[in-house]
Amino acid sequence: MNVQKTMIVAAIDEDRAVIYFAPSVIREQADVDKVAEEIQEIVRDYPFRIMVLNFARVKTLSSSFLGKIVKLNNELKARNRKLRVCELSEEVANCFKLLKLQKVIPVYKTEEKALK
Repeated sequence: MNVQKTMIVAAIDEDRAVIYFAPSVIREQADVDKVAEEIQEIVRDYPFRIMVLNFARVKTLSSSFLGKIVKLNNELKARNRKLRVCELSEEVANCFKLLKLQKVIPVYKTEEKALK
């Protein structure tokens, strides 16, 4: 099932939720807050086991959004769920490496690998 929001589209089945981002830039605080709010709605409303954030469209993001991802990871862990990310642009991948987020959140080259 696909769930269309303003800033994201979520592809959800009984076990997994894949989040696709509409904007290619997530830097403005209003955008960061809106994306985080929409992801939280998916977390609250659907009983998936694994969430994958697909960054294929995202070229750049703010450190504030990275903080929201860390918070999301912690929340999912507390609910015995897993967060994975995939298809990072070079700039987004560099942000993950700089903050060593790949040690906390698994990073995959493709969505297919992230879903396994």
